[in-house]
Amino acid sequence: MKVSAISLQDKKTDLVKSVNTAPSDSANTYSIIVPAYNEEAVITQTILNLQYCLEQIKERGEIIVVDNNSSDNTSEIAKGLGVKVVFERRNKIARARNTGAKQAKGDFLFFVDADTTPMPENFLFAISQMKTERVCAGGSTVRLDKEMGFFVRTLVGISNRTQESKSIALGTFCYCTKYSFDGVGGFNEKHYSAEDVLFSRACRDWGAQRQQEFHINNEFPVMTSARKFEHPGRVALQLAISLIPFSTRFKIFSGYWYKRS
Repeated sequence: MKVSAISLQDKKTDLVKSVNTAPSDSANTYSIIVPAYNEEAVITQTILNLQYCLEQIKERGEIIVVDNNSSDNTSEIAKGLGVKVVFERRNKIARARNTGAKQAKGDFLFFVDADTTPMPENFLFAISQMKTERVCAGGSTVRLDKEMGFFVRTLVGISNRTQESKSIALGTFCYCTKYSFDGVGGFNEKHYSAEDVLFSRACRDWGAQRQQEFHINNEFPVMTSARKFEHPGRVALQLAISLIPFSTRFKIFSGYWYKRS
C-alpha cells in the first residue's frame, strides 16, 4: 500500500511539473465551461473548487458559467464569485455547452457539470496529454460524493467500465482541444440528452483519422454529486428510454435530467 501511495504522489508531482514548467502563453490556455440550470444550491461550491484548481495550474485559465435560462439566482451567485457568465435562453444541455465554447478563449476546453468538483489532477492530467498532441479529447471515470446503495454502486461501476471500454466521456467531466471541438462541430444540438456520448464518438473518430487518441483517465476519478441517483429507479428507466432510437431528440423523453426546482 505504501508503494501505491508513493507512486500516486509521484504521478501528481510529475503532472504539476509537466504542465506548470511550460511557458504561459496563448497556446497553452484553457477554459472550463459549466452549464447551469437552476443550480443555486451547488454552484458556489463548484466555482470555489474550480477556482482552487486554477490556482494550482500556473497557466492562464478561465471559468465560464452558462446560465441555461435559470429562474433562480444561479447567475447572480456566479457573477458575485467573479467568474464569466453567459446566457443561453434555450434550455438544452448541448446548446449550453456550445454557447460556452463559443465564448472560450482557451485552446483546451473542459466541460464540467455544475454539481461536480474535480481535483487539480484531473485538469493537469488532461492538459499534459493534450499538450503532446497525441490526445484530442477524453474524460474521467467518476465517484460519488457520498456512499450509496448497492444498486447505485452497480450503475456507477457499469458506467465507468463502459466509459473505458467504449471510449465515452460523460458530460460530468470531459475535455477536448479547441481544434477537435471545431472539427466535429461541437455537441449535437438535435439531442436533449446523450449529447456527451455522441460528442465522444465524434471526437474519437475525428482523432483516429489524425492518429490522435480519445483517453479516459481512471487514475483520478472525478467526484460528482450523488443527487443524480436520488431516485435510482427513475435513472434506470431514463437510461432504458435513451436506448430507443431518436428518443433523445425529444425533451419529454429526457425529462429526468432537466428536473430542477
